[in-house]
Amino acid sequence: SDVAGSLSLLFWGFLLAVIFGTLLGMLAGWIRRVREVLLPVSNVITLIPPLMFAAYLIMIFSTFRQAAIAVIFFAVFWPTFQGTIARVGQIDKSILDAARTMGVQTPGMLVKVIFPFCLPEIIKSISKSLRGAFMCLSGAEMLGMNLGIGYFIEKYKAFADYRCVLAGIITVGVITTVIDVAVNKIEKNVIRWE
Repeated sequence: SDVAGSLSLLFWGFLLAVIFGTLLGMLAGWIRRVREVLLPVSNVITLIPPLMFAAYLIMIFSTFRQAAIAVIFFAVFWPTFQGTIARVGQIDKSILDAARTMGVQTPGMLVKVIFPFCLPEIIKSISKSLRGAFMCLSGAEMLGMNLGIGYFIEKYKAFADYRCVLAGIITVGVITTVIDVAVNKIEKNVIRWE
């Protein structure tokens, strides 16, 4: 149940962060004023390790589950946001000019031109982001949450039951490896057309 709890938190936190990070990143990459406001903020926040927020998030949110999802969100959102802005900046100007010539406005540009261009890079970054998010989640669980594999390891460490601690550590390694292999296979199939 500890593993299932961790994976559930990982899924929801990661999904929300990727969706909102990508949407806001495309918007900021396309609209200069949005970029000028948000990019300096993100440059500061990304330098702060997400686990430093964990203690405060545990106090702010009403449940440990919400706090864990927030930790994952912070770990993934800002790098996704910055990566998407950088990817939008790599779009060939001739493609944008051709779209404008055909009368494509901002909503159509975001959906029909920018998102398809950014998609391969988003998918390529998922593996790295998932590994980082899972490590942040495990660390947050060890800092005071009452569920998940990190909590399992911390609990048995307090009882000096190092067999269970080792089993928990091995489980974390297996989960991150499985995630990495699965995402790499998905990446090869999804962006074969790039």
